[in-house]
Amino acid sequence: EFATRFFDLGVRYQKQEIDVQTALIEGQEIANELGTALNLDQYMVQPITPLEFLLAGGGLESDEIE
Repeated sequence: EFATRFFDLGVRYQKQEIDVQTALIEGQEIANELGTALNLDQYMVQPITPLEFLLAGGGLESDEIE
């Protein structure tokens, strides 16, 4: 389910149906749900930042998408 959602998100981004910020926000929401489903919040020291490569090229900082 999560892989399909990330794939669909990537397709929408590639087709330019959504912008970088929307892709990052939605990707973070999916990652948060995945972390909750796997109970990673109990053990996690470093947060999951999906699509981090878009931050480098998009000029957005990770704290802008939370």
